[in-house]
Amino acid sequence: MATLTRSITYAQLVAAIGASGLHKGESITITDFATRHYLTDGLNTQAMSDDEVPVPEEVTGTTETIIVHATSVNTLDKRVQSVEYPQDIIEYDWNPANWLDNINFATDGVLISDFKGVIVFRHDTINNNSSNHDWRTAKNRVWNIEQPAWSSGVYDVGDFVQYTDSCIYCANESVLEGEEPGTSTKWDKLIDLTTRGGYTSFSSTSFTLGTYTLPIVDASDYQDMDYLGTGCYNNTFPESNVDYGGIISRIPLIVLGDSSYNNVFSMHDMAIIGMACDGNTFGTGVVNLHMGSGCFANHIGNESWDNTLGNTCESNIFGNECCGNLLGVDCSNNVFTNDSNSNILGVGCQCNLFSTGSGTNILGDNCSGILFGPASQFISIGTSSGFISIGPGSEYISLPDGTANLEIAPYVSNGSADLSFVAEMSTETTSKKIITDSSGNVVFTYLILGEGYTWTYVPLITPLFVSATTNEAGTKAILTFDSNMADPSANPDDIIISVGGTPVTITGIALGVDITTIEVSPTVAFIFGDVVTFSTVKGNIRSENGLLLEIQEDQSITNIVPE
Repeated sequence: MATLTRSITYAQLVAAIGASGLHKGESITITDFATRHYLTDGLNTQAMSDDEVPVPEEVTGTTETIIVHATSVNTLDKRVQSVEYPQDIIEYDWNPANWLDNINFATDGVLISDFKGVIVFRHDTINNNSSNHDWRTAKNRVWNIEQPAWSSGVYDVGDFVQYTDSCIYCANESVLEGEEPGTSTKWDKLIDLTTRGGYTSFSSTSFTLGTYTLPIVDASDYQDMDYLGTGCYNNTFPESNVDYGGIISRIPLIVLGDSSYNNVFSMHDMAIIGMACDGNTFGTGVVNLHMGSGCFANHIGNESWDNTLGNTCESNIFGNECCGNLLGVDCSNNVFTNDSNSNILGVGCQCNLFSTGSGTNILGDNCSGILFGPASQFISIGTSSGFISIGPGSEYISLPDGTANLEIAPYVSNGSADLSFVAEMSTETTSKKIITDSSGNVVFTYLILGEGYTWTYVPLITPLFVSATTNEAGTKAILTFDSNMADPSANPDDIIISVGGTPVTITGIALGVDITTIEVSPTVAFIFGDVVTFSTVKGNIRSENGLLLEIQEDQSITNIVPE
């Protein structure tokens, strides 16, 4: 009777399969498995060594003992177990013939030396990380995008420099000696490398950042990085294919830093996100993240650069200092928070918010309902655009020639508008004006207007909380505001009702018959004597004109339930 277990090397396993020497149902321990692969770059080529005669760079993982299971005399189950990582669900392809055309494992049809098969799927059930490759071992090479240090000299348009604050700048016109980045308007600030450093590019030649292409100054300055840093969880890279025969794509160009979580990557290349991806959270410093059409409710963390969203993407949030992001056609309700730069919106985008200090943002034609916060710079607005709000202290605002009416409103965050300013500027059509409010404060500078535009200024008021009460039946909490409110029903988790300081379960939230009110229904009715309060989280509750309600904390709700 044949034994049901044995330990052999990978070479012995291949020989046994070739000789139909397996026994159906037996478990076989491969004692010398280790992932071996070539490094590849963003140009879909193998990374080469710096030797006099360059050769492809190789990565070798640590030896891992895996147990395979025979399904016939010459076939194996794709599912295997790891002795070192018993919590992992693993799928494995032993067959070298399937990998002869894959640049991660072969060159010109010749396999990488000491090939031991390929892990085609790995899921850590404890930290919930999974991918269609051996992410515990595989690495990506990333190059440093740092630029030459600025010195007091003459620069041409398009020259890149790195200033003393670790920021990279690009000259937008000819720069004379002594005109420093950060102080001269001839320099566009592109990216701050203070937090994450410069190792960002998957290409050894250039790095695209919005509309800018930065050269890689030193192709020998790179790091080989793991896919997942320390403390990462709930990350999903592409799922494995059922049919392996030579159709598995190359190892994806993705690097997640420490403590990254809840990321879902539906396609392979450079953190590409598939169509209709919803509700994903991407950690700080996401770079080269490309999302397909129809993605919504995604949260992209601080200092994320060179990200692309496809058409009709909605309700996505970009954190502070996000740069070089491109949104496709008809994107709406996206939020860019403070100091977001070099972002481009496509045609027909609506109801997008840029917070304080946003710079070099370009809007396509037919955009409307766009809000720019205070101190925003270099805003370009396309033709036939509608309602635009631009905050005080903003400068370098330009529009093409056109005949459409464009409503410009002062961005107001404190619930009041300068009505004198609104009235005074109702028909301004002169180019390069320094515009002041009724108190003489500069509101816009260098406003470059196209011919034929009529400016209509209207007050834009942030909604303010007024009061709250229960109904007599105790089945609703009715929140009243000073503005007409938008339908909040899609965000039931944004309002927290507490009784005696303890949050209670609610069944939903809805716009009241009086649309200055929002009604919240608890699962258990309030009773006489309950001390009821409410708070808001996330910041999705908006007025009818799209402005966000400021976060509320422990606001009192008058309890009118009778004894």
